Amino acid sequence: MKQIYVVGMLWVVALLIGCTSNKNKTAGDESIENVVELTESVAEKNEWLPLEEGVVIVDEKDFGVVVELTGSQRVLDTEPFKLSEPEMLIKDDYFLMQNLNMGGENPGMYMLFRLPDFQYITSFGKRGNGPDEFLFPHIFPTGKKDALSYVYESSRKELYKANFDGELTSVGVEFEKVPKAVRSDIYGFAADDNTYYYTEIVPRGRAFFRAKMEGDSLQTEQLYNISFSEKHKSWSAYIGDFLVHPEGKRLVYAYKYFKRILFYDTESGVAKTVDFNKEGVVAANDIVTLGPDNVTFYWGASCSADYIYLTYSGRTPIQVTKENNEGDGYIFVEQFDWHGNPIRKYKLDHWGPTVVDEKNQRIYQLSYLYDDPLFVYEMND
Repeated sequence: MKQIYVVGMLWVVALLIGCTSNKNKTAGDESIENVVELTESVAEKNEWLPLEEGVVIVDEKDFGVVVELTGSQRVLDTEPFKLSEPEMLIKDDYFLMQNLNMGGENPGMYMLFRLPDFQYITSFGKRGNGPDEFLFPHIFPTGKKDALSYVYESSRKELYKANFDGELTSVGVEFEKVPKAVRSDIYGFAADDNTYYYTEIVPRGRAFFRAKMEGDSLQTEQLYNISFSEKHKSWSAYIGDFLVHPEGKRLVYAYKYFKRILFYDTESGVAKTVDFNKEGVVAANDIVTLGPDNVTFYWGASCSADYIYLTYSGRTPIQVTKENNEGDGYIFVEQFDWHGNPIRKYKLDHWGPTVVDEKNQRIYQLSYLYDDPLFVYEMND
């Protein structure tokens, strides 16, 4: 089974500062309407069931007993480095790590390893503002078998394809600018050489897009506006994590400032929201939303063909910092199927972003508190 997992968030910054496709379709208001029932697990039935449009209210108890795991620290055969905006991806038997603070004899912003033993392969992606250099890149996963991943350089809005030897090639794709958007912030997925799914800032929020090459031109379509609250009209409220099924069949968005997950079917245009907050949401401006005393929820995401895995905090950055300083850091990983059903919840004994390796039944975590930041958790323990 093909495995594609990706994860990435601005962790340090946050801790320190705290139907058919239609442009008019949105994630709806925060009032709970059209509530649908939980569906039997798609993965367990080995079926791909259609999404039921609407909002489903779930509870922590739907995960069952929380599985507590203890991580073992893994020393990588590389030069020492400090973490800065790390992102991780697993593709087949390869582990790709982005780190914007590389140095020493290994200046590449990307390090590639072979699993399960983390055999070092190569580094690539030179830091700089010259041609084919990188300042603010993101891992841009792909379902293509002949590519490890894509890399999107946000400062130049340029997309590159990376092969399994760490060689980068510009693909010459430029995504359409959103009219009246305050800034650009693209996270995406390459379904094939001609089709791209991504999320981008739009006026007063964020939306899903699909871009397809037709001849020499890139045709762009806004699929769904994921902004849902009249009480939150800034893009910052809708920061979160974007996932795409390896075959491009479904899009998922996990919100950082709401315990809420959106599932969108790319064929039918149907959207389903999984919401843990039956009381609705409270109005907040940017200062409150981004403040260190505001509770944050989802901090990263990875997926396979059967499941999605969301890194979950549920505390304020102030509380997390206090716990880490006292040596009591922890974080959760929540598992869902692609229909939005809660499957399982894990508690890890360190704080940091995670990615799940289903083939080897492991969770990998990067912790800012250690010179050797990689921790490995055995899911079957």
